[in-house]
Amino acid sequence: MKNKLLLATIYQFRRKSNLFNIFFIGIFTFLAILIGSYHSSSVHYMKYDIYDSFKQKTLIVTKSQEELEMEGITLDDVREDLNKLKHVTYVARFASFRNYLHSSLLEKEKQNGYVELYASNNSILPKIVKGISFTEENKYTMICPQNFFAIDNLEDLWYMKKKDGISTKQLLGQTIPFEYRSNSGMKTYTIELQVIGLYKNNRYHVDENVCYVEESILEEVLKNQYADDFDDENGVSNLVYQTDFAVQIDELENRSFVEKELIDKGYSVSPMSKVATEYFNEITKKMNNMTFGILSILFLFVLLVLQKKYKEEKKQYQLMVYLGYSKKDIRLIYHMSNIFNIIVSCLFALLISLVPLFLFYKILDIYPFLFHKWRLIVNYMPVLTVFIVSFVASFITSIFHTFYLFEDEND
Repeated sequence: MKNKLLLATIYQFRRKSNLFNIFFIGIFTFLAILIGSYHSSSVHYMKYDIYDSFKQKTLIVTKSQEELEMEGITLDDVREDLNKLKHVTYVARFASFRNYLHSSLLEKEKQNGYVELYASNNSILPKIVKGISFTEENKYTMICPQNFFAIDNLEDLWYMKKKDGISTKQLLGQTIPFEYRSNSGMKTYTIELQVIGLYKNNRYHVDENVCYVEESILEEVLKNQYADDFDDENGVSNLVYQTDFAVQIDELENRSFVEKELIDKGYSVSPMSKVATEYFNEITKKMNNMTFGILSILFLFVLLVLQKKYKEEKKQYQLMVYLGYSKKDIRLIYHMSNIFNIIVSCLFALLISLVPLFLFYKILDIYPFLFHKWRLIVNYMPVLTVFIVSFVASFITSIFHTFYLFEDEND
């Protein structure tokens, strides 16, 4: 049995052609791993970074100022109506739902001191890991991320290291002064916010520059920004035309239901963020076609390789009959040698796939935001597919060749 194993395995490395075949099949397997991993990573990105994003679960709901006057209702009436809807978790005036404010105290190398502030409440806040959530005693508070970068352009974050962030140990409990101007730029205001809590950064969404405040804070900022912004024709502040509301939904699958309810009530509805799913569907289609193409080429390649291998080793196997090997033993050795080549090829592919994977994670250790928190999902399932395809091709040719091997020998 030992001699059979040696003939089917170790001795295969004596032929350069076998080494080439192992290398070639290994490269095909590696390509299949790359395509499968890219596809799995794209699906993961769509599921967690896109579809699970709070922006995807936020609708912009509108009734114009003319519609409000015609129906004889106020913005407070609209807010109350929206809060009654099923699956709605939070309602805020859209103009005071998000704002960028600057603090010179947060400026440091590579960071311009801007913070993206979102209106929120205790029921929908991310998990607080240090400090406390909002309290009634002091409304001038905010909750910031553990990994905190004061920037307004997220592309700048890609090339930053974790150590470049703001020290949250010093930040917690500190009062941060923010400066902002009116829309005309003529007036300057300052608002001081105390950091009372730190939340856990989302694993998939970039929130390193996002802090949460109560809506009343951003309402105050909004009124000051529009303090000298008037509609001269009607003699009113342009703020009265900001009638949009941000409506957050509990789960993405309930968005269609809420949209229909809002439209039935006479509201104009649009998503805060809309993803071109056609683009990802096109990628999936191309990945599937490429995988099918690689497997088809691989199947033909294995057939050709084994045909060539049969011609090269035909006399060797016929000679083994005269050395006392039975036809059953020779068939077994032939089958085992083919399977061995396939197994070694798959192991080779797995080995070379570890090199870029190691480099990828080494780069992320230094620049954790380089790929925008796009998580790499390594899909090794193509290895099994390649093995099955290669095994089927090997099995078919092995039966065919061993049959003719002994037919030729009998002749």
